[in-house]
Amino acid sequence: MKRIKSAAFAPYDLSQENYTTLLWLFEGFTSYYDDLMLVRTGLISAGDYFSQIGKTIGGVLRGSGRLKQSVAQSSFDAWVTR
Repeated sequence: MKRIKSAAFAPYDLSQENYTTLLWLFEGFTSYYDDLMLVRTGLISAGDYFSQIGKTIGGVLRGSGRLKQSVAQSSFDAWVTR
């Protein structure tokens, strides 16, 4: 993610929170590339990779969070402690 950086985070200002509606989009890219690298290096098979993606998608679809709040809203609210 070092090279793929949204304008929302450039330049970094570590003295304060950097609110964004793109947090879970960034996390999704990171997670996608984590697993894809395992396939590309031969550490897991393509079948195992697709099985893992299926489990992830299934978990999202079974959960009710997506019906209560959008990914963008959830991204913004992730910074707020309640």
